[in-house]
Amino acid sequence: MAEISCFSSLDPDGRINTRVQGAGTVLDLAEALPGPAPYVTLRLTDDIELHYQPAGPEPRNAIATALAAHYGFVSTSVRGTAELTGPSNDSDRAQGMDHHTFVALHDALTAVSQAPGAHLYSMVRPDEWVFVCPTDYEQGDLIWFGGQPHVFVRLVDYPADCETARLFPGVQYVLCEDGFTMGASGSSYPTRASEAPPGYWQRTGDQFLPADS
Repeated sequence: MAEISCFSSLDPDGRINTRVQGAGTVLDLAEALPGPAPYVTLRLTDDIELHYQPAGPEPRNAIATALAAHYGFVSTSVRGTAELTGPSNDSDRAQGMDHHTFVALHDALTAVSQAPGAHLYSMVRPDEWVFVCPTDYEQGDLIWFGGQPHVFVRLVDYPADCETARLFPGVQYVLCEDGFTMGASGSSYPTRASEAPPGYWQRTGDQFLPADS
């Protein structure tokens, strides 16, 4: 998998905008979060930071506040749009998150957005990238690999006596109608939005935009 940098912006209304860019891309935080006061940085983990402008006119960001509490910042109230990045190392330039870090953040966001009245959604275009779990596919869905579609049948356990099963207990592989198989060891895989399974949109609440919007 090619190295990538992931950045997310989370609006007070629950809309999340994720940008997947090349490795080494950085975000200028002072430019992204201008305002009457310096922006605030919360280090959620060694690899995830949350940044926001505490003195702007925007309202409280309930999901970003819940996310901060999830990581231990229980007395923090986040206002306005929150920027979610990789480490900034106490500078104004934040790195992006790698794929695995972004997936962990997405899982945390999904957990905190289950609260009553909370709704997390995003808007993506057909050529943008989304992260799809192997378990998101249902029988009959197309699964794309190398630009070719294969019809998904099911996830299959590796034989207990094979080397893969010994090294990775519980790991499965994807089986398709044409006999195509692919390992399903990762928690999710980057996929073009136009090639994501139909159930992806219901699961995540994403809204699909036409290519020319």
